[in-house]
Amino acid sequence: MSVLERTTDFLVIGSGGGGLLASIAARRAGADVLVLEKQETVGGNTGLSGGTMWIPDNPLMRAEGIADSAEEAIAYLDAAVGEPTVASSAARKAVYVAELQRMFSFLVALGFPLVRVRGYPDYYDTLPGGNAQGRVVQCDFFDLRQLGPHQERVVNPPVPLIASVREAPEICMALRSSHAALTLGRVVARTAAARLQHRPLVANGAALVGRLLQAAFRTGVDIWTECPVEELLIDKDVVSGVRARRRGVDLTVRARHGVLIACGGYARNEELRRRFGRQPSSQEWTMANLGETGEVIEQAIAIGAATALMDEGIWMPMSLSPSGPLYNVYERAQPHAIIVNGDGRRYVDEAATYMAVGQAMYDEQQRTGRGIPSWIVIDSRHRRHYPWGLQPPGLTPKSWFSSGYMKRAGSIAELAGQCQIEPANLEQTVASFNRFAAAGVDEDFHRAESAYGRFFGDPRNRPNPGLGTIERPPFYAVALYPGDLGTFGGILTDEHARVLRQDGSTIDGLYATGTATAPVTGRTYPATGSSIGGTMVWGFAAAQHALGRLGGLEREPVAAEH
Repeated sequence: MSVLERTTDFLVIGSGGGGLLASIAARRAGADVLVLEKQETVGGNTGLSGGTMWIPDNPLMRAEGIADSAEEAIAYLDAAVGEPTVASSAARKAVYVAELQRMFSFLVALGFPLVRVRGYPDYYDTLPGGNAQGRVVQCDFFDLRQLGPHQERVVNPPVPLIASVREAPEICMALRSSHAALTLGRVVARTAAARLQHRPLVANGAALVGRLLQAAFRTGVDIWTECPVEELLIDKDVVSGVRARRRGVDLTVRARHGVLIACGGYARNEELRRRFGRQPSSQEWTMANLGETGEVIEQAIAIGAATALMDEGIWMPMSLSPSGPLYNVYERAQPHAIIVNGDGRRYVDEAATYMAVGQAMYDEQQRTGRGIPSWIVIDSRHRRHYPWGLQPPGLTPKSWFSSGYMKRAGSIAELAGQCQIEPANLEQTVASFNRFAAAGVDEDFHRAESAYGRFFGDPRNRPNPGLGTIERPPFYAVALYPGDLGTFGGILTDEHARVLRQDGSTIDGLYATGTATAPVTGRTYPATGSSIGGTMVWGFAAAQHALGRLGGLEREPVAAEH
C-alpha cells in the first residue's frame, strides 16, 4: 500500500474558524501550512453558526461612542464565570481579551468587512463589567462566487431568507413594529434579488467561512479535504505530525513547528455522549456538524492530554418537529409563553441564555426526574404574533397537530391532559405567572429584568416587553429537549493554547482550540460569539506562539494543492 509523505511547518486539523484563521496567520508569517479536513466541505460548526465574535472594546464600539475596556471585559468574565479553574485561569482570561483585540486588527488588515451587531447585549449584562449595548461583531454578507471553483466547498446551510444575526430578532417582530416590518422587507428583497440573479449570497457563519477560505487561498494555505486524521505522531516526547488517510491513500504529515487540533467536539458520537455527556442525550438533539465525532480528542487523551468539562455542551433547548429539530430561542423569551416541567411547574427564567436553560433542564431532571422533556406553553396571541422556528406567525402546519408535535386545546386543563401533566398544577402555574405578567415583574425567576432578558421581547407589549399573560385560547404546548450546538469541554490548554498533561506540563508541539477544548469561559456562555470568537482567538494565539509571535520563518517552496 502506498504511503504519501509530506512535511510542513504548521499543521492544522480541522477547517472551522479557528483552524482557518490559524492557518492564515501562520502562512502570513512565512510558514508552509497544511490544513486537514475530514469532510468534503470546510467550515465545520463555524459555517453553521451565526458567525458572531465577542470582541470587547473593539473599534466599532469606540466609533459609536460606546465605552469599554479590557479591564471591564475581564471583570465581566470573572463575575460570569466564577471561581477560576485551569481552563479559566486569570492568565488565560487576560490573554483571551488581549488577543481578541489583536485578532480584530488582523481581520481588518485582511480586508474583512466587520460590522457591529447593534443592541445585542452581553448575556449577563447586569454583572460587573457587563455591557448592555453589546460587544459583538460579525462579517458582512459574502458572495460565494468570489471563491471561483471552490464555492461549493463552503458548508452552507439552507435558509429561507438571507438575513444576518443582527436582523433576525427584528424579523420576529415584523407584525408588531413598523421598523421591524421594514427590516423584513429589506431581507425579502435581498433574498429575492440574489435568487433571481443566481447569486450565492450567504450571511453569518457561512459568510465568515467564505472570507476565511478566500484569505487562506490568497495567502497560499494548502487545504486537503476528505482527509481524516487517525493518529498523532510523537518523536522524542514532541508531537511531530499525524498519520491520516486521504482518498484511500495512507498519509504521514510531519510538522516542524507544531500541530493544532481545531476539529470540534464529540456531539455526533453516541458512544462518547454516553461515556462523557449528561444524560439523557441523543444525537437527534444536536445541531452540530456531522464531522463532530471526537476521535481526535481521543487521540490526544491517548498521548496524555488532560481534559475538563467533558460533560458540558453549548445547550440549545429545542423541539423535534416532523421536519426535524428546531431550536427555540426567540419563542420562549417572547410574551405569552412559559416553560414548565413534567409536573406543570416553572423552574427557570425562560428568557435566560440558551446554555443556562439547557443546564437548568438537566438540573431539573436530576432533581425531580421531570425536566426532560419540558414543555413550552403559549396562548393564541403568541402563535398569532410571532414566528415559531421558520414558520411565520399565524400559519401552523396541520402536520404539527396530526403528528402530536404541537398540542392544542381550548383550556389549560385540557392542554395539561394532552401533555400528561396534572391539570391543577399547570392551572396554578399559569395563574401565578399571569399575575406577574400583569404587574410586569416576575417574582419567581426575574424574567426580563436585564437588557438581554428583554432583547427578544415585544416592544408593544406592556408593561414589560418580555412578560405576557397566558389567558386567550386556544392554548398550545410543545415538548422541549436539551439540544446542543456541539459539546463545550475537552482538552485542557494554557494561555498559549498549548495542550496540557494532568500534571500541568505541556505536550510539546501540540496546540488545541475550539470545542475540542475546555473553554476559558468555563460552564458559562457569556455572550453570543463566545464560541466562534474563542475558537478563532485561540487558533490565532496558537499560530503566534508556534511561530514565535509571527516572527519570520524561512519557507521551503511547496506547490499549493487545493
